[in-house]
Amino acid sequence: MIKTLKILCKLDFHLYIDVLPLVSFHRFLYIIKVCHLDPPFTISLHIMGVTSVSQEFLCPIAPSRMFKALIIDSKNLIPKLLPQFIASVEVTQGDGGAGSIEQVNFTEGSHFKYVKHRIDELDQDNFVCKYTMIEGDALGDKLESIAYEVKFEAASDGSSICKMTSNYNSIGEFEVKEEEILAGKNSAMGIYKVVEAYLLENPNVYS
Repeated sequence: MIKTLKILCKLDFHLYIDVLPLVSFHRFLYIIKVCHLDPPFTISLHIMGVTSVSQEFLCPIAPSRMFKALIIDSKNLIPKLLPQFIASVEVTQGDGGAGSIEQVNFTEGSHFKYVKHRIDELDQDNFVCKYTMIEGDALGDKLESIAYEVKFEAASDGSSICKMTSNYNSIGEFEVKEEEILAGKNSAMGIYKVVEAYLLENPNVYS
């Protein structure tokens, strides 16, 4: 069985490594260390029905502010900042914490109608959120779910290191195409940049 490791670094540098076999996750981390990867970078790993994509980048906003804006108050802030794409975000089950279900409703001109996310973990002390897309036309007929993990870590200058991981759980042996991964990455980065710009322009918001 061939397991493919793809590492995409800044400056449009692409390194493709076929490991046969990829014997352990420690070896995977060793490859990353040898390549001397510094953020921003993206790592894509596909193993038996699950495509895992990790990316890391620097953000000039403190972790607590980014977490409050992008995670805790996203249902209010995101539709406000992106009204051309997001019509509303509704909590359809729970109180917004772990176990809750959120539904994102897109505008009429969007490619998708809605998606539902289940909040799996919400750690406000360590700025970590794990959630899973469990329903919606964005999954199509090839994906069972997409699990996400978002974490903000403090940098030495008071800014943030944002770490994101997306696990695409496919139905059968379907493998997510690279262009689909890139589209998802660009969409997420677009939202992050809009929120980042808003917080820079409003330094007292979510402080």
